[in-house]
Amino acid sequence: MWISTIELTQFKSYSHAEFSFPQPADGQNIAVIGGLNGYGKTTILEALYLCLYGKDALPYLARAGLKVDDYRGYPTFLERALNGEARREGADMMSVRVVLHRTKTKAVDIRRRWFFRANGQWHDEETVVREVNRDVPGSPRTDGKNSFYLSELLEQQFIPAHIG
Repeated sequence: MWISTIELTQFKSYSHAEFSFPQPADGQNIAVIGGLNGYGKTTILEALYLCLYGKDALPYLARAGLKVDDYRGYPTFLERALNGEARREGADMMSVRVVLHRTKTKAVDIRRRWFFRANGQWHDEETVVREVNRDVPGSPRTDGKNSFYLSELLEQQFIPAHIG
């Protein structure tokens, strides 16, 4: 398994960015993200956790030493994560997309979107998952609908949050 893509839209300092990672080969299975302090490395980690695990990610972000507001929790984190420029321009949505490959030809494309009111207050989210086979995306499945739960898929096929 490997992460091939992380895409951020209106997330913290990123108005839009897409990061691509190569398939591990020849025993080289580590990707390094480098940059100066304050250039968004931690933001990428937070985005990854939040896309995959939603509100269940907060305890693990805190355990990793990242700043989380224990009092107000998930809504506060999200409201602070909405890109400041986007908020000033009245944007009502931010998203993170992660593509996880099981093999070279089979992947899962996960996009979590958070929706905000005009005052910047978070009010809803949606997570859509597509199985991808040979670069052809399958039908979208929405987390929490029609007996589909992303957490179950991650636990069965990838990495449960409590192991990270």
